[in-house]
Amino acid sequence: KKMNELKEVSRLGIVTKANYNQLIKVYQMRTGIDVSQKTRIASVVTARQCLFFILRQKYKMKYSVIGWLSEKNHATVIHANNNVKSLLEIRDTYTLNSIEEWASVFKAVFGNSKVARETFVIEIDKLVRTSGLSKEQVNNLLAMKAEEVLE
Repeated sequence: KKMNELKEVSRLGIVTKANYNQLIKVYQMRTGIDVSQKTRIASVVTARQCLFFILRQKYKMKYSVIGWLSEKNHATVIHANNNVKSLLEIRDTYTLNSIEEWASVFKAVFGNSKVARETFVIEIDKLVRTSGLSKEQVNNLLAMKAEEVLE
């Protein structure tokens, strides 16, 4: 049974982690901003927070799942969502532009397929909830599988 679960984690993980990484790469190609970079530069932080906001608000992903994908604490994701909400209330131009750019990136990666977007969210959530593996084991497995795909 454990082996079947591992295969399921592997199958789901490579798709969802790859999609998340693809979103980041497309955004970086369009804007020059790498949101996976560990920095406090305002443009990077705002873009990263906007990504978290979209994943939470539009795709209904859990804070812990977004944190797992981005290798951030769930509290960081909560803070990001609250910050973006505040910036949107005052119509912050940079935040609005970043949200717009992310929207076009999501459309480019997922197309107009609602099923593809919903599948992304459902599969990543299922992966984290049902794997029975530790966060570190899941991350190691995904890293291994990503290397296989890139070769």
